Amino acid sequence: MTLRVRFAVFFGLISLVLLSSFSLLIYSRVKENALKGADSYLRELSKHEWEHLELPSHQSSEHEETPHYRHVYLRIWKENHLIYDSFPKGEPVSVQAQGLDVKQAKLFNTLEGLYQGKTYKVTGYYDVSLILEHLAIFQKTLFLGCLASLLLIVPLSLFFTKFLLRPFTDLAKQTSTLTAEHLSFRLPVPKKKDEYGILIENFNSLFDRLEKSFTQVKNFAVNASHEIRTPLSVVISQSERAVRRPPEDVQSCVEVFQKLLQSSLSLRSIINRLFVLAEVERIGQEITKSEFAVKETLEKVVLDLQESYRNENKIIQVHPVPVEWVLKENKELFLSTVTNLLENAVKYSKENVVLRFLRNSKGSALIIEDDGPGIPEEKRATVFEPFYRGERASGIHSPSHGLGLSIVKACVEAQKAKIELGKSSLGGLRVEISYPL
Repeated sequence: MTLRVRFAVFFGLISLVLLSSFSLLIYSRVKENALKGADSYLRELSKHEWEHLELPSHQSSEHEETPHYRHVYLRIWKENHLIYDSFPKGEPVSVQAQGLDVKQAKLFNTLEGLYQGKTYKVTGYYDVSLILEHLAIFQKTLFLGCLASLLLIVPLSLFFTKFLLRPFTDLAKQTSTLTAEHLSFRLPVPKKKDEYGILIENFNSLFDRLEKSFTQVKNFAVNASHEIRTPLSVVISQSERAVRRPPEDVQSCVEVFQKLLQSSLSLRSIINRLFVLAEVERIGQEITKSEFAVKETLEKVVLDLQESYRNENKIIQVHPVPVEWVLKENKELFLSTVTNLLENAVKYSKENVVLRFLRNSKGSALIIEDDGPGIPEEKRATVFEPFYRGERASGIHSPSHGLGLSIVKACVEAQKAKIELGKSSLGGLRVEISYPL
């Protein structure tokens, strides 16, 4: 069932419900007014007859002529003796005291009491059969009108929904040709800011994100292949050289093996970091939080880094953290964040790195500062892209693959935290990560 047919059926059902309700209301009011008028007329006539009980015309119980009151028939008793009777002859009438009898199509009314010292009883009925017939015809007319309106509304709904859905039909035709090679395509934004205009803006925003993501993926694949190809080329070239011209002494063999080992380690480091980045994205989708001691976790990371950089005279200063402080986050993501940030700070610092962990009523904050070259403000937005590497400062010989801050950014986003880069009081980079409560 197409959207047009659904709209037509929906409008038809709504119209049918509204028309049926309106028709039922009109029928009820017309029926109520008609019967109320008949009842009022019968009561007034009965009251009039009660006030003229001693008229000569009321002294005979036999009346062959048609009564002079249209649709109204009376019986009058005096001291339990029937003195006036205008009921049709031969018509069995079961007299009720009051109200409407639908089966007999009669509306009854009775007055009983003393009049000039005598006990009188006036019983009358209004023949409402003609009123009920007219009401039945009126009811059928309303029912047929509802059906005719429904038959008219459905094709009109199909026509107007085609007109109303035309922009969305055009939108479907335009987006059906969208391919990965034409992600720069954008839909024309209408002047009116209605629902369709908001949808177009959302589509264009989606196309922007798709184009950006596709570009990032393509660049990531190119950069990853380039980074992996470089050490792999060294391994292949050194191996081919050793095969073509075998080393003549042990020292030459050692030099070849050192180059092979260094390139292999670099290749392993790239692959490991790529796996870490993919694992961070996976954990971010299935993140589980648990409480862990902050002091113990930070000290473990600092100890491992100091062991790795013990020959470079780098000092990591950790501000005291209370033993009882705990953080409820994903420990793997937190460890990866701290490790990559500290490793980046130690690698680019001259000699000093400061690590602080603070808490307040709004949450916790991890702050890392160094005295290195820092990052210019205009480049801080791009340093989180995979394989991005800034200008290498003098005296820095550690290899960098440009994946550390990408991993940090993925970890921070997975934990719904916030990262900010700024100028450190030590002269280098200041990184602050805020963990909300």
